[in-house]
Amino acid sequence: MKGAGKKFIVLVAVLTVFGAGASLALAAQVPESPEVISLTDAIKLAAAHSPHIKRAELELKEAELSLNEVRAEQYLQPSPVRLREAENSVKLAAIDLETARQDVAFSVEEAYYEIIRQQNLVKVNEEALLSVTTDLKTVESRFRAGVASRLDLLSVRNQVSSVEVTLQATKRDLENTLFAFSLLTGVEIGEIKLSYESYEDYTIPDVEINLDTSIKEALNNRVEVKKAKLNVNLRETDLELADPAYTPDIQIERIRIALEKARIDEGSVKEEIILEVRRLFNTLKKSEQLIEVNRQKCEQLKEALSVAEARFEAKIVTIGEVLDAKTNLIEGESSYINSIFDYNLNLTRFFNYIGQSFSEREEK
Repeated sequence: MKGAGKKFIVLVAVLTVFGAGASLALAAQVPESPEVISLTDAIKLAAAHSPHIKRAELELKEAELSLNEVRAEQYLQPSPVRLREAENSVKLAAIDLETARQDVAFSVEEAYYEIIRQQNLVKVNEEALLSVTTDLKTVESRFRAGVASRLDLLSVRNQVSSVEVTLQATKRDLENTLFAFSLLTGVEIGEIKLSYESYEDYTIPDVEINLDTSIKEALNNRVEVKKAKLNVNLRETDLELADPAYTPDIQIERIRIALEKARIDEGSVKEEIILEVRRLFNTLKKSEQLIEVNRQKCEQLKEALSVAEARFEAKIVTIGEVLDAKTNLIEGESSYINSIFDYNLNLTRFFNYIGQSFSEREEK
Protein backbone atom coordinates (compact mmCIF):
# COMPACT_ATOMS: atom_id res chain seq x y z
CA MET A 1 0.00 0.00 0.00
CA LYS A 2 2.92 2.30 -0.67
CA GLY A 3 1.80 5.92 -0.78
CA ALA A 4 -1.87 4.99 -0.44
CA GLY A 5 -2.47 7.76 2.07
CA LYS A 6 -0.75 10.23 -0.27
CA LYS A 7 -2.28 8.87 -3.47
CA PHE A 8 -5.10 11.35 -3.63
CA ILE A 9 -4.39 13.82 -0.85
CA VAL A 10 -1.38 15.73 0.37
CA LEU A 11 -1.74 17.64 3.59
CA VAL A 12 0.14 20.91 3.61
CA ALA A 13 0.37 22.90 6.82
CA VAL A 14 2.12 26.24 7.20
CA LEU A 15 2.97 26.74 10.85
CA THR A 16 2.93 29.96 12.79
CA VAL A 17 5.70 30.88 15.17
CA PHE A 18 4.95 30.75 18.87
CA GLY A 19 6.36 33.31 21.24
CA ALA A 20 10.11 33.11 21.79
CA GLY A 21 9.76 31.25 25.08
CA ALA A 22 7.17 28.85 23.68
CA SER A 23 9.36 28.15 20.68
CA LEU A 24 12.26 27.17 22.89
CA ALA A 25 10.01 24.89 24.96
CA LEU A 26 8.64 23.26 21.83
CA ALA A 27 12.10 22.72 20.38
CA ALA A 28 13.07 20.85 23.51
CA GLN A 29 10.03 18.60 23.33
CA VAL A 30 9.47 17.73 19.68
CA PRO A 31 11.49 17.50 16.48
CA GLU A 32 11.76 20.69 14.45
CA SER A 33 8.65 20.77 12.31
CA PRO A 34 9.15 21.13 8.56
CA GLU A 35 7.43 23.92 6.65
CA VAL A 36 5.28 21.33 4.94
CA ILE A 37 3.76 18.61 7.11
CA SER A 38 2.94 15.27 5.54
CA LEU A 39 0.97 12.58 7.32
CA THR A 40 4.24 10.84 8.18
CA ASP A 41 5.64 14.09 9.62
CA ALA A 42 2.47 14.62 11.65
CA ILE A 43 2.67 11.15 13.17
CA LYS A 44 6.31 11.74 14.17
CA LEU A 45 5.50 15.11 15.70
CA ALA A 46 2.56 13.67 17.62
CA ALA A 47 4.67 10.77 18.89
CA ALA A 48 7.25 13.20 20.25
CA HIS A 49 4.62 15.49 21.76
CA SER A 50 2.08 13.07 23.18
CA PRO A 51 1.80 13.12 26.99
CA HIS A 52 0.33 9.59 26.83
CA ILE A 53 3.46 8.26 25.15
CA LYS A 54 5.72 10.21 27.51
CA ARG A 55 3.91 8.78 30.52
CA ALA A 56 4.13 5.25 29.09
CA GLU A 57 7.87 5.74 28.52
CA LEU A 58 8.27 6.82 32.13
CA GLU A 59 6.28 3.82 33.33
CA LEU A 60 8.60 1.54 31.36
CA LYS A 61 11.69 3.26 32.70
CA GLU A 62 10.34 2.95 36.23
CA ALA A 63 9.63 -0.76 35.72
CA GLU A 64 13.16 -1.30 34.39
CA LEU A 65 14.64 0.44 37.42
CA SER A 66 12.60 -1.79 39.72
CA LEU A 67 13.76 -4.86 37.81
CA ASN A 68 17.42 -3.84 38.17
CA GLU A 69 16.87 -3.30 41.87
CA VAL A 70 15.32 -6.75 42.30
CA ARG A 71 18.13 -8.37 40.32
CA ALA A 72 20.69 -6.75 42.60
CA GLU A 73 18.87 -8.05 45.66
CA GLN A 74 18.96 -11.60 44.30
CA TYR A 75 22.60 -11.94 45.40
CA LEU A 76 21.68 -11.34 49.04
CA GLN A 77 18.14 -12.63 49.17
CA PRO A 78 17.11 -14.76 46.16
CA SER A 79 13.41 -14.58 45.35
CA PRO A 80 12.30 -16.12 42.05
CA VAL A 81 8.77 -14.81 42.59
CA ARG A 82 9.82 -11.18 43.01
CA LEU A 83 12.15 -11.44 40.04
CA ARG A 84 9.40 -12.88 37.87
CA GLU A 85 6.96 -10.17 38.95
CA ALA A 86 9.49 -7.44 38.16
CA GLU A 87 10.19 -8.94 34.74
CA ASN A 88 6.46 -9.16 34.11
CA SER A 89 6.04 -5.49 35.00
CA VAL A 90 8.63 -4.54 32.38
CA LYS A 91 6.88 -6.60 29.72
CA LEU A 92 3.50 -5.08 30.55
CA ALA A 93 4.95 -1.56 30.50
CA ALA A 94 6.51 -2.24 27.10
CA ILE A 95 3.16 -3.44 25.77
CA ASP A 96 1.43 -0.32 27.13
CA LEU A 97 4.03 1.90 25.45
CA GLU A 98 3.49 0.15 22.13
CA THR A 99 -0.27 0.59 22.53
CA ALA A 100 0.11 4.30 23.29
CA ARG A 101 2.17 4.83 20.14
CA GLN A 102 -0.36 2.99 18.00
CA ASP A 103 -3.26 4.95 19.49
CA VAL A 104 -1.58 8.30 18.86
CA ALA A 105 -0.73 7.39 15.26
CA PHE A 106 -4.32 6.32 14.65
CA SER A 107 -5.65 9.58 16.12
CA VAL A 108 -3.42 11.58 13.78
CA GLU A 109 -4.58 9.61 10.74
CA GLU A 110 -8.18 10.04 11.80
CA ALA A 111 -7.79 13.81 12.20
CA TYR A 112 -5.92 14.00 8.88
CA TYR A 113 -8.74 12.39 6.91
CA GLU A 114 -11.37 14.39 8.78
CA ILE A 115 -9.61 17.61 7.75
CA ILE A 116 -9.79 16.60 4.11
CA ARG A 117 -13.41 15.49 4.46
CA GLN A 118 -14.45 18.83 5.95
CA GLN A 119 -12.47 20.79 3.34
CA ASN A 120 -14.37 19.01 0.58
CA LEU A 121 -17.70 19.57 2.31
CA VAL A 122 -16.90 23.27 2.72
CA LYS A 123 -16.06 23.53 -0.97
CA VAL A 124 -19.31 21.84 -2.02
CA ASN A 125 -21.39 24.15 0.16
CA GLU A 126 -19.49 27.24 -1.01
CA GLU A 127 -20.24 26.33 -4.60
CA ALA A 128 -23.86 25.65 -3.67
CA LEU A 129 -24.15 29.06 -2.00
CA LEU A 130 -22.74 30.77 -5.07
CA SER A 131 -25.22 28.91 -7.26
CA VAL A 132 -28.35 29.68 -5.21
CA THR A 133 -27.22 33.30 -4.80
CA THR A 134 -27.16 33.55 -8.58
CA ASP A 135 -30.63 32.01 -8.65
CA LEU A 136 -31.81 34.64 -6.17
CA LYS A 137 -30.60 37.47 -8.40
CA THR A 138 -32.36 35.90 -11.37
CA VAL A 139 -35.64 35.45 -9.54
CA GLU A 140 -35.48 38.96 -8.04
CA SER A 141 -35.08 40.34 -11.56
CA ARG A 142 -37.97 38.26 -12.82
CA PHE A 143 -40.10 39.24 -9.81
CA ARG A 144 -39.56 42.92 -10.55
CA ALA A 145 -40.52 42.24 -14.15
CA GLY A 146 -43.69 40.50 -12.98
CA VAL A 147 -42.81 37.08 -14.43
CA ALA A 148 -41.97 35.37 -11.11
CA SER A 149 -44.22 34.87 -8.12
CA ARG A 150 -43.60 36.00 -4.57
CA LEU A 151 -43.55 32.30 -3.61
CA ASP A 152 -40.64 31.75 -6.00
CA LEU A 153 -38.77 34.65 -4.41
CA LEU A 154 -39.37 33.40 -0.89
CA SER A 155 -38.34 29.87 -1.86
CA VAL A 156 -34.98 31.03 -3.20
CA ARG A 157 -34.33 33.26 -0.21
CA ASN A 158 -35.04 30.33 2.09
CA GLN A 159 -32.66 28.15 0.08
CA VAL A 160 -29.89 30.74 0.37
CA SER A 161 -30.37 30.94 4.15
CA SER A 162 -30.38 27.15 4.46
CA VAL A 163 -27.14 26.74 2.52
CA GLU A 164 -25.48 29.53 4.52
CA VAL A 165 -26.35 27.76 7.78
CA THR A 166 -24.96 24.45 6.49
CA LEU A 167 -21.80 26.14 5.24
CA GLN A 168 -21.13 27.86 8.56
CA ALA A 169 -21.70 24.61 10.47
CA THR A 170 -19.28 22.79 8.16
CA LYS A 171 -16.65 25.48 8.64
CA ARG A 172 -17.00 25.14 12.41
CA ASP A 173 -16.55 21.38 12.09
CA LEU A 174 -13.38 22.02 10.10
CA GLU A 175 -12.07 24.44 12.73
CA ASN A 176 -12.65 21.86 15.46
CA THR A 177 -10.82 19.19 13.46
CA LEU A 178 -7.89 21.53 12.82
CA PHE A 179 -7.77 22.32 16.53
CA ALA A 180 -7.66 18.61 17.35
CA PHE A 181 -4.89 18.12 14.80
CA SER A 182 -2.95 20.98 16.37
CA LEU A 183 -3.29 19.46 19.84
CA LEU A 184 -2.10 16.09 18.59
CA THR A 185 1.01 17.40 16.88
CA GLY A 186 1.83 20.00 19.53
CA VAL A 187 2.23 22.72 16.93
CA GLU A 188 0.05 25.82 16.61
CA ILE A 189 -1.25 25.97 13.09
CA GLY A 190 -1.68 29.55 12.00
CA GLU A 191 -2.47 28.74 8.43
CA ILE A 192 -3.29 25.40 6.81
CA LYS A 193 -3.21 24.84 3.09
CA LEU A 194 -4.62 21.64 1.70
CA SER A 195 -3.49 20.54 -1.70
CA TYR A 196 -5.63 17.64 -2.84
CA GLU A 197 -7.48 16.15 -5.75
CA SER A 198 -11.17 16.90 -5.72
CA TYR A 199 -13.45 14.17 -4.44
CA GLU A 200 -14.72 13.97 -8.03
CA ASP A 201 -11.29 12.70 -9.14
CA TYR A 202 -10.93 10.20 -6.31
CA THR A 203 -9.79 6.67 -7.05
CA ILE A 204 -9.91 3.87 -4.50
CA PRO A 205 -6.38 2.98 -3.27
CA ASP A 206 -5.06 -0.29 -4.65
CA VAL A 207 -5.04 -2.27 -1.42
CA GLU A 208 -5.16 -6.04 -1.28
CA ILE A 209 -6.39 -7.44 2.04
CA ASN A 210 -6.41 -11.14 2.77
CA LEU A 211 -8.82 -11.88 5.61
CA ASP A 212 -6.99 -14.98 6.87
CA THR A 213 -3.63 -13.19 6.85
CA SER A 214 -5.15 -10.20 8.62
CA ILE A 215 -6.56 -12.44 11.35
CA LYS A 216 -3.13 -13.97 11.88
CA GLU A 217 -1.58 -10.50 12.12
CA ALA A 218 -4.17 -9.41 14.65
CA LEU A 219 -3.62 -12.50 16.79
CA ASN A 220 0.10 -11.84 16.68
CA ASN A 221 -0.06 -8.07 17.31
CA ARG A 222 -3.06 -7.34 19.52
CA VAL A 223 -2.24 -6.21 23.04
CA GLU A 224 -5.03 -8.33 24.49
CA VAL A 225 -3.43 -11.50 23.13
CA LYS A 226 0.02 -10.52 24.35
CA LYS A 227 -1.29 -9.89 27.87
CA ALA A 228 -3.30 -13.12 27.86
CA LYS A 229 -0.24 -15.10 26.75
CA LEU A 230 1.84 -13.41 29.40
CA ASN A 231 -0.70 -14.39 32.03
CA VAL A 232 -0.59 -18.01 30.86
CA ASN A 233 3.21 -17.99 31.02
CA LEU A 234 3.09 -16.61 34.54
CA ARG A 235 0.70 -19.29 35.70
CA GLU A 236 2.89 -21.97 34.09
CA THR A 237 5.89 -20.54 35.93
CA ASP A 238 3.90 -20.61 39.17
CA LEU A 239 3.26 -24.31 38.64
CA GLU A 240 6.92 -24.99 37.89
CA LEU A 241 8.02 -23.16 41.05
CA ALA A 242 5.50 -24.98 43.23
CA ASP A 243 7.77 -27.63 44.73
CA PRO A 244 5.51 -30.45 46.04
CA ALA A 245 7.94 -30.93 48.93
CA TYR A 246 7.25 -27.44 50.26
CA THR A 247 3.89 -26.48 48.73
CA PRO A 248 0.57 -27.82 50.08
CA ASP A 249 -1.45 -29.91 47.67
CA ILE A 250 -4.38 -27.52 47.89
CA GLN A 251 -2.14 -24.63 46.85
CA ILE A 252 -0.82 -26.60 43.87
CA GLU A 253 -4.39 -27.39 42.85
CA ARG A 254 -5.29 -23.70 42.99
CA ILE A 255 -2.31 -22.91 40.77
CA ARG A 256 -3.48 -25.54 38.27
CA ILE A 257 -6.97 -24.02 38.28
CA ALA A 258 -5.53 -20.54 37.73
CA LEU A 259 -3.51 -21.87 34.80
CA GLU A 260 -6.57 -23.48 33.22
CA LYS A 261 -8.56 -20.27 33.64
CA ALA A 262 -5.75 -18.28 32.03
CA ARG A 263 -5.75 -20.63 29.03
CA ILE A 264 -9.52 -20.31 28.69
CA ASP A 265 -9.24 -16.51 28.87
CA GLU A 266 -6.58 -16.58 26.16
CA GLY A 267 -8.85 -18.63 23.92
CA SER A 268 -11.77 -16.26 24.52
CA VAL A 269 -9.64 -13.23 23.69
CA LYS A 270 -8.55 -14.81 20.41
CA GLU A 271 -12.14 -15.63 19.47
CA GLU A 272 -13.23 -12.04 20.14
CA ILE A 273 -10.37 -10.70 18.03
CA ILE A 274 -11.21 -13.00 15.12
CA LEU A 275 -14.83 -11.84 15.21
CA GLU A 276 -13.81 -8.17 15.35
CA VAL A 277 -11.41 -8.51 12.41
CA ARG A 278 -14.17 -10.12 10.36
CA ARG A 279 -16.61 -7.35 11.37
CA LEU A 280 -14.14 -4.60 10.45
CA PHE A 281 -13.38 -6.35 7.16
CA ASN A 282 -17.08 -6.49 6.25
CA THR A 283 -17.54 -2.83 7.20
CA LEU A 284 -14.56 -1.90 5.04
CA LYS A 285 -15.88 -3.79 2.02
CA LYS A 286 -19.33 -2.27 2.40
CA SER A 287 -17.91 1.26 2.60
CA GLU A 288 -15.80 0.58 -0.48
CA GLN A 289 -18.86 -0.46 -2.47
CA LEU A 290 -20.80 2.61 -1.33
CA ILE A 291 -18.24 4.89 -2.99
CA GLU A 292 -19.23 3.72 -6.46
CA VAL A 293 -22.92 3.75 -5.59
CA ASN A 294 -22.73 7.39 -4.45
CA ARG A 295 -20.57 8.38 -7.42
CA GLN A 296 -23.19 7.08 -9.83
CA LYS A 297 -25.93 8.82 -7.84
CA CYS A 298 -24.07 12.14 -8.14
CA GLU A 299 -23.88 11.72 -11.89
CA GLN A 300 -27.63 11.12 -11.97
CA LEU A 301 -28.38 14.15 -9.78
CA LYS A 302 -26.18 16.41 -11.90
CA GLU A 303 -28.09 15.36 -14.98
CA ALA A 304 -31.39 15.92 -13.19
CA LEU A 305 -30.27 19.45 -12.27
CA SER A 306 -29.29 20.22 -15.87
CA VAL A 307 -32.74 19.14 -17.03
CA ALA A 308 -34.46 21.19 -14.33
CA GLU A 309 -32.45 24.31 -15.23
CA ALA A 310 -33.23 23.89 -18.91
CA ARG A 311 -36.94 23.52 -18.14
CA PHE A 312 -36.79 26.62 -15.93
CA GLU A 313 -35.10 28.69 -18.63
CA ALA A 314 -37.80 27.55 -21.02
CA LYS A 315 -40.37 28.70 -18.45
CA ILE A 316 -41.88 25.23 -18.29
CA VAL A 317 -41.39 24.88 -14.52
CA THR A 318 -40.94 27.20 -11.56
CA ILE A 319 -37.70 27.84 -9.70
CA GLY A 320 -38.91 25.35 -7.10
CA GLU A 321 -37.99 22.39 -9.30
CA VAL A 322 -34.48 23.78 -9.77
CA LEU A 323 -34.07 24.33 -6.02
CA ASP A 324 -35.20 20.78 -5.29
CA ALA A 325 -32.69 19.44 -7.80
CA LYS A 326 -29.90 21.51 -6.27
CA THR A 327 -30.80 20.37 -2.77
CA ASN A 328 -30.70 16.77 -3.92
CA LEU A 329 -27.32 17.31 -5.57
CA ILE A 330 -25.81 18.93 -2.47
CA GLU A 331 -27.00 15.99 -0.38
CA GLY A 332 -25.73 13.53 -2.99
CA GLU A 333 -22.30 15.16 -3.18
CA SER A 334 -22.07 15.24 0.62
CA SER A 335 -22.94 11.54 0.76
CA TYR A 336 -20.30 10.82 -1.87
CA ILE A 337 -17.65 12.77 0.05
CA ASN A 338 -18.59 11.05 3.30
CA SER A 339 -18.46 7.62 1.68
CA ILE A 340 -14.92 8.34 0.41
CA PHE A 341 -13.59 9.36 3.79
CA ASP A 342 -15.62 6.78 5.68
CA TYR A 343 -13.77 4.23 3.57
CA ASN A 344 -10.39 5.78 4.36
CA LEU A 345 -11.20 5.89 8.05
CA ASN A 346 -12.46 2.30 7.99
CA LEU A 347 -9.26 1.28 6.23
CA THR A 348 -7.23 3.04 8.91
CA ARG A 349 -9.29 1.42 11.68
CA PHE A 350 -8.83 -2.01 10.13
CA PHE A 351 -5.06 -1.72 9.87
CA ASN A 352 -4.83 -0.17 13.33
CA TYR A 353 -6.78 -3.07 14.80
CA ILE A 354 -4.58 -5.75 13.25
CA GLY A 355 -1.53 -3.84 14.46
CA GLN A 356 -0.17 -2.62 11.13
CA SER A 357 1.24 0.89 11.44
CA PHE A 358 1.09 3.60 8.79
CA SER A 359 4.84 3.33 8.14
CA GLU A 360 4.54 -0.43 7.64
CA ARG A 361 1.73 0.09 5.14
CA GLU A 362 3.79 2.67 3.30
CA GLU A 363 6.62 0.17 2.86
CA LYS A 364 4.37 -2.45 1.27
